[in-house]
Amino acid sequence: MTDLFPPNLSERPAATPMHAPQVTCRYCGSTPATDAVFQQQTGMVIMRQMRAYPGPFCRNCGLSVFRAAMSHTLGVGWLGLISLLLFPITVIQNLLARRKVGKLAAPVPPAGSTVMPALPGRPVFLRPLSYLILLPVLLLGLGAWMSANDTPENQVGKCITVLADDNVDFVSCSQRHDGVIISVVDRDASCPASAIAEVERMSGDLNRDGGKKLCVGEG
Repeated sequence: MTDLFPPNLSERPAATPMHAPQVTCRYCGSTPATDAVFQQQTGMVIMRQMRAYPGPFCRNCGLSVFRAAMSHTLGVGWLGLISLLLFPITVIQNLLARRKVGKLAAPVPPAGSTVMPALPGRPVFLRPLSYLILLPVLLLGLGAWMSANDTPENQVGKCITVLADDNVDFVSCSQRHDGVIISVVDRDASCPASAIAEVERMSGDLNRDGGKKLCVGEG
């Protein structure tokens, strides 16, 4: 897998302090730094893959790792049942770690160092991969909209054809059909005099509430 992070984020060997230990960035050696761990989750339908990026981090390196890991997690970290269940935990953990590094002052590299703090890069929601998280939301919204519109009252004006089992199905009015829905009434009410038939059973789940019937007219 191609490394998601800038090339200057190669890990530096841990320094052995001579006096009181000072927390330095694991990736560039700058101060101030703080301990934090960012998680990157990849959903694989029936499995998931986790990758951890431990600190300490300076502010810049922490933001760089957070943005790359979070964008990846939002994009493909929810694919699969197990991944979807654990996805919120990973997101919350990353947000808490990001808050921690975000409180740090600007990083100061050690004297004479040739390794500079990473550039944070584009914010999470300026990375196209992050927006794949909207796909399940859109699918759920579409399903809810279709369900809300799949009611007997919304079938007025549509054309039907009679099937071999005496059920009926909707067809385009531009093709052969046996009638058109002219009104919807309660199951125990009468259709208008202009109706040529009444429909209580459909080929699908339409009219599943059992309390309505469709009145069919010529058309």
